[in-house]
Amino acid sequence: MLLEVSDLRVSYPGRPVPVLRGVSFSIAPGEVVGLLGESGCGKSTIALAILAALPAGSAVSGSIRFHGRARSIVFQEPRLALHPTIRAGDQIAEVLRAHKNYRNRKSKTLELMNRAGLDESLYNSYPHQMSGGELQRVCIAQALACEPSLIVADEPTASLDTITQAEILRLFAGLKTESQAGMLFISHHPAILRGLADRILVMYAGEIVEEGGVEQVLSKPLHPYTEALLKAVPPAPGAATKRLSAIPGDPPRFANLPAGCAFAPRCASARTGCRENPLRDSMPFPSRRVKCVLYEHRAPVDVAHALVRAAPALLPTLGVRRGE
Repeated sequence: MLLEVSDLRVSYPGRPVPVLRGVSFSIAPGEVVGLLGESGCGKSTIALAILAALPAGSAVSGSIRFHGRARSIVFQEPRLALHPTIRAGDQIAEVLRAHKNYRNRKSKTLELMNRAGLDESLYNSYPHQMSGGELQRVCIAQALACEPSLIVADEPTASLDTITQAEILRLFAGLKTESQAGMLFISHHPAILRGLADRILVMYAGEIVEEGGVEQVLSKPLHPYTEALLKAVPPAPGAATKRLSAIPGDPPRFANLPAGCAFAPRCASARTGCRENPLRDSMPFPSRRVKCVLYEHRAPVDVAHALVRAAPALLPTLGVRRGE
């Protein structure tokens, strides 16, 4: 694996309540993993933790194992990520100067601009002279400068118009096919992940509540939160209109979470004990993970198969002879 995150818990300075509560996942080389969830659920905190960029004094436990050579991030707001008084090309070249020993940084910068879909004429442009899409491409060129093994894209299309969003998504799709870099693509919009991500992690209140292949999760969601989130997405242009349903209530405050499922107060499928009893991850189907009481009492398929295969060897240990 390229990246392995295990039982990650994070609290910010002066705020003892954790905003990440036992997050675990992995990313393989060349794999794009989508991280889906509402604003404020902890997605950006995961990004900062992976890049060791959390504020000083943050309380962190668990583990992050990275088996690559470099990590890069593309932020949501390129105008805030770039220096307003430095030319675009020089901002890319500065990354090369800081991390790579290129004799001709300008030629390498032009190469990176070309990979990011930027015209060379923009080399001497200042950020205020460029569009939002062009600025985001500058940030992508910066991210590619160190030839990273892992790219973290934190909602890179959120501040862009629909047409520019599509262009940036095509660029990321191209990066996926031309390199073996793994990618964590963070978004609050499910449709953005379809066609780009291989696997989706659904996050709610600092926890991963569902995981599976992109088509599995988007077509047959298991967790009530995922299902409610998908029902609240507007249809694509030209698609048949549908009645949108809002998720009732408000996202919970981290300081006032129930002992059990954080989504229970908003969940139409909530049962007695959902709020009181801590939940465990279940695997009701191969390659699917969900944290919900609806699946807790169903034997994980992977484990059940493993027990069946191992049964002959286990019988003597249990004091049972074959045939009894």
